[in-house]
Formats: sequence, structure tokens, C-alpha cells
Amino acid sequence: MKNFSPIFIGGCDRSGTTLLGAMLGAHSRAITTPESQFKTEIFSESASNNYSEKMFPLLNALYKHWRFRVWDFVLTEDELNSAAEMSNVRDLMLWLVKTYALRHGQENTDIWVDHTPQNMRTVNTLLHCFPNARFIHIIRDGRAVTNSIIPLMWGPNNVVQAASWWSYHLGFGLAAETFLDRTQIMRVKYEDLVLDPLSTLNIICQFMGVEFERQMLSGGGFKIPEFSKDWHPHAEGEPLSTRVDAWKEALTSRQIEMFEAETADLLDMLGYEKVCGINARESTFWERKKGLFHGYIRRIQNTFRFFRWKRKHLHLSR
Repeated sequence: MKNFSPIFIGGCDRSGTTLLGAMLGAHSRAITTPESQFKTEIFSESASNNYSEKMFPLLNALYKHWRFRVWDFVLTEDELNSAAEMSNVRDLMLWLVKTYALRHGQENTDIWVDHTPQNMRTVNTLLHCFPNARFIHIIRDGRAVTNSIIPLMWGPNNVVQAASWWSYHLGFGLAAETFLDRTQIMRVKYEDLVLDPLSTLNIICQFMGVEFERQMLSGGGFKIPEFSKDWHPHAEGEPLSTRVDAWKEALTSRQIEMFEAETADLLDMLGYEKVCGINARESTFWERKKGLFHGYIRRIQNTFRFFRWKRKHLHLSR
């Protein structure tokens, strides 16, 4: 099995994991695969069952997982037989990466870039399976994350919930930074990547142990699956500097104030200047109730929208 060096990008959703994955995937030695939320479930399935001799049950579980189907990656019978010969789940994942790279004409790659946001939640598990892995924790101003997530059909849909959601997911990445040493993990700010991509990518390449290549500046190193293309309208090309401060116009002054009150000094500690400072007023009882009510209605609507979305793009009726 080809000895790929995994680079696991992670962080709170809407923080630029896909953008960074597309830029790193433009390197001649790297292949960026679609998000692989299924991998830790497969690791767990493998650990709780004995697949040392028979990989077919594990492969079947992988192949039926809707997150894998998002890859739009249909294996031939010969490929399935080849996959079944893998001796463990680690080799199976690396085989998938190798096969995916071959399908996309990138047979000379030896770096696997995985940009699944949830990677920061399972750092120890991933490191156990891939001891040579390196991790990149990408962070973004929580107000920008809030502005990006609220309109979507998944995730929190009001400011108070988004503030708690951002803080919660950010915590896994910050914990990972203390758990691993500097040779294993680095932090990248979305804003640095967008506003100064040349310097930022050079630093990342040094961390990865590769030479910087200018084509990385243009991105385009990852083909976004049809399923999630509408969620990433700005991730396939050069980064747009206008996205950094778009939240200042999109969010109301009261939304900004509630977010800053909810997250206390977290923005300050991460180097993001607050608008309201210590004067930020917390959400009132009725603001929270109103947010919960509208959130409940939207969650019902979004649940139906999401399942229709899955049915359309993944052909779940067949």
C-alpha cells in the first residue's frame, strides 16, 4: 500500500476547511478527497468486530454509508475485490485515497489532504490509525461563521445558538493544539489565508515538508461533489477578500452584540477585535424564546429540505 502522508484539516464548519483543502490539493504531490465523516464510524465498526480475515462486511458498511456516496465514487467489481484484500481499516482508507487519486489522474501524489471539519473531534483516533498524520486547525471569526451558517439548511439558525455552536467546536481544535506537539499540528487563521495567501501557504508548506507551488494560490485542487456544491460557492477559486468582513454588513448590530456577549472574551483571546467590547448586552429572555421558536420552525422545514436534497443527489430511492 502506498505510504500516503495524511494531512487532516479540521475546525468549526464554515471556517474555510474546504477552501484550504482546495488550495493544498493544487500541489503536485497532494490529493484532496471529499469530506469523509464516515471514516471514524468505520474505524469503530472495525474495532468492535473481527475483520482480520474478512473485509467484505466492513467494505459493505462503507459502501452503503451515505457520506461515502457523496464522493460519487462507484467502484468496479475488480476494485471491490482488491479492496477486500486489505488487512485492516487503515489500509482500506489508503487504498480508497489511492484509487480516488488514480481516477482523477493524480497517480504521483503521496500526500492525502482530508478537509473534514470534524477531524479535530477525533485527533487521537486518527493518530492511532495514521501515526504519521499531521493536523491543521483552521479558525475563523465566529461572527463570520455565524453569518455563513444561519442561512443553510443544517446547523444553528439563530445567533445565540450559533455562538454556542462555534465555541463548542472550537474547543476540540484548541484541545488538539495542547495534545499534540508543534511538529504534528498547526493553527491557521481563515483571514490570513484569504488576505495573505502567499505567506500563509508558504508556512503551511514548511509544516507539511514540501516546497510551495504557485498554483496553490489559485485553488482549484479539489472538485466539490455535486451534493454540497451549493454550500461552497467560493471554495473552488482564488480566495475572496470580501468574505472576511461580510458579516459586518449582513448581521444587525444587535445580533453582533448578542454574539459577543454569548462568547465573552473568546474573540479577544483569538485575536479578533470586538465591536461592543465589555458593554455587550446578553440576549433577553424573549429574544432567546423568539430565537428558539423560529429555530424550531426552521429546523422542521430544513429537515424536510435536507432529506429531499439527499434523495435528489444521492438517488436514495433506488
